[in-house]
Amino acid sequence: MFIEKKPLALLLMCIILAGCATATYTSLVSESFAPSAKDPEVFFVAPDRPFQIIGLVEARGSTYTTHAKLIKLLKAKARKKGADAIYVSLGEKQVPFYSSFYGIYTVLSKPRAYALALRYKEGNVIETKKIIGQWIGRGTSTVVGEFTLVATINENKGGISGILTASTGLSGIIRGYIENNSIELLAFPSNPRYCLLKFVGFYDGKDSIKGQYSPVFCSVSEGGVIEMKRSEATKSIEQTEKPKIRGSGEI
Repeated sequence: MFIEKKPLALLLMCIILAGCATATYTSLVSESFAPSAKDPEVFFVAPDRPFQIIGLVEARGSTYTTHAKLIKLLKAKARKKGADAIYVSLGEKQVPFYSSFYGIYTVLSKPRAYALALRYKEGNVIETKKIIGQWIGRGTSTVVGEFTLVATINENKGGISGILTASTGLSGIIRGYIENNSIELLAFPSNPRYCLLKFVGFYDGKDSIKGQYSPVFCSVSEGGVIEMKRSEATKSIEQTEKPKIRGSGEI
């Protein structure tokens, strides 16, 4: 009895391509945390509370691995590192493949999943309220050069919430926190063509915010600096709201 080679070869090829799905973790902070008591929450949109980014998680699989399986791997890895939540971005990598047995050249899609490992923070309402308002600034990018931007910052559950618009075409939601005048923000673009951006900066306690930004989950290694000033309109509102201090002779 003869065994047909093609089905066997096809089976072996499928086994090779299937491989194993794996997840890797890269810490972004110097401190370590105990594993979380439960699975982290999964977000595909900006979380609605203050958080700290503690690491990056990446999961890869074969052409037969589902995104659902990769998300499970992301959750398991992030939980071990003490994350309360993960912000997930899904994608695929196109891989050329040639079968010498069949003489076929094709392109395979291998799913990938990326996540920011997040720990929730206790919001600081007092510090956050210091930077509420509109901020106007300029930035320098390693890719597009100089650009302008406008950010409207609000307080939400003690953390930073707002909207960002830049002359590069980027617009979206910003989330983050301020602690001892140090600011960490994430800009979630409304257009999926743009990369998620992380901003780390410092508030001078008066009218200036300066810092650096870098892309997250992006094939373009863009980065740069941003400096923002409190808008005159915001200053006028603050001056109006400040209580007047009466002199000793005033009634």
